Amino acid sequence: MNIGLVTLGLKPGGAQRLILEEARHFKKRDHDVTLITDIDDKEFRCSIGMKDIRVQGYPFLEFNSPPVVDRLFEIRRLRRMLVEQDINVVISHYHDIEIYLATRGTDIKYSCHVNGSPFWFTYSWPILPHQRKVGYEAIVDAVEGHGEFVAEENYPVYKRFYQEARESLRKRALQKSAVVTTLTDCVASELKFCYEVEPEVVRPGVGNEWFEMDVNAVPRDIEGVTTDHAILNVGRLDERKRNKLLIRAFARITKERDDVTLIIGGTGNEGDTLRTIVDDLEINNKVVFPGYIPEEELPKYYTAADILAHPAWVAYGLVPLEAYVLGTKVAISTDTMVKEIIADEPGVQIIAPKVSEWAVGMCDLLDAPNHIPNRTAIPTWTQYFDNKYEAMVDREIF
Repeated sequence: MNIGLVTLGLKPGGAQRLILEEARHFKKRDHDVTLITDIDDKEFRCSIGMKDIRVQGYPFLEFNSPPVVDRLFEIRRLRRMLVEQDINVVISHYHDIEIYLATRGTDIKYSCHVNGSPFWFTYSWPILPHQRKVGYEAIVDAVEGHGEFVAEENYPVYKRFYQEARESLRKRALQKSAVVTTLTDCVASELKFCYEVEPEVVRPGVGNEWFEMDVNAVPRDIEGVTTDHAILNVGRLDERKRNKLLIRAFARITKERDDVTLIIGGTGNEGDTLRTIVDDLEINNKVVFPGYIPEEELPKYYTAADILAHPAWVAYGLVPLEAYVLGTKVAISTDTMVKEIIADEPGVQIIAPKVSEWAVGMCDLLDAPNHIPNRTAIPTWTQYFDNKYEAMVDREIF
């Protein structure tokens, strides 16, 4: 079977890691796999061990305001590419409307994976059609912090009309998908609300090798750290990761104790802003920015840290799972939806996205005794893929 996986740019990120792991497991089952993407970060892909895989570059248009003629041309070109590549099954991780339209009238089977919340937007134009539905406020308010990045804005009539049409088409694309998969019960309920579909929930995890690691590290093993304790954050530096909140909460901790360093690993468009906040709070000597942390270095960072602090608004969250497996104490936000797995486990705190509560919560974790992680609660990539593959077999995709 020749499978096409359609994705956003393959660059460092949890969603991209999930797609590469999925490709790996399809190949283990002797399927041919083609990654269809507009950006291919080969260094990142190789760091995941996915060097030898077919990648088909495809320049997807931005979907917020494309000319109709260009959009139709793109879909026609995409359809031709899928046929010429002799692809039998397309699994859309993104661009589900385009894939749905490009596969109509062909023998190509289509499945859709929705990685994130439909409300995952800094600007609210994609969810305009849903804001008028009965129950919209209730579903957003059901998770504390979830509505923080959804702005109420006055859009012109033509843009509202465009979004109505687009969301109606997306609803049809998801409903016509052989199976819709997603990561959490929360996102599944949101997809049901927005598009009237019943997704299969399949939960990603960590590689089997994480359960076999024997890593010993202390904070001073990390370059720039001169204290006996450390708080670690790893991820893309954008506003939805709430690193500004984390820095301000940490600044309060430094007023009470001087034996802790905050390590913020990753790159992104908020990097300069975060460094400015650190300067303004005069905690430069207590905060380290190592930049992008390579995959092979992560176990050392996790083990060296007392706490993995992850106040982000995310539809899942792989980093907390990796850190937890290695025995690191974990703090996550009320809208970090991996809480569905680890909320009740030892060494884990769920904290509302407020500076004062994060300062208290992290202090409590710093003082808490070490714990033995409940590794049986943590899914593996193999379990994730087997569950997803079984759902596809049940729908006769294979």
